[in-house]
Amino acid sequence: MSSAALLLVLAAAVCHASWNIVAHGVSRIGTPFLWWGAVASAVLWLPVVPFTGGLGGGLAGLAIGAGVSAVLHVVYMTVLQRGYAAGSLSTVYATARGTGPAVSALLAVLLLGERLSPVAVVGIAVVVAGVVATGLILSLIHISEPTRRQAKKNQRWRGVTLGLIRLLP
Repeated sequence: MSSAALLLVLAAAVCHASWNIVAHGVSRIGTPFLWWGAVASAVLWLPVVPFTGGLGGGLAGLAIGAGVSAVLHVVYMTVLQRGYAAGSLSTVYATARGTGPAVSALLAVLLLGERLSPVAVVGIAVVVAGVVATGLILSLIHISEPTRRQAKKNQRWRGVTLGLIRLLP
């Protein structure tokens, strides 16, 4: 990997993590944050859209791709905000993002007939083990009953968010 590619990947990781930290911090604001985030994103990426091709050639394919993506992102962002409002960043984010590779791989095998290499299976197992370990931390330490009830509520939102992440393009 070239130095430029590595720097781009690291910069993207920092931007992604920063956005999630901000999203968690303002999660109780809800819709206004999501709205202005979507507006800023649209303004930033609008000049690039004509070069993507959408779901085929022409304006119709572009419109279909943008419409489907918009609906999925609005639902995903709303659910993620609800998860962040209900739980801690470390557990909601880790569960939502960490289990994605396993779900993607499972869907690829079941729906597309893909075959996973042994290395891919080990990698997925390590990621899932990390997610499970993160989730078990709350059950291993002494926490109050209200906190335990909140943790169970958080699990529901993590699961819904995970399902939506897999639908995003």
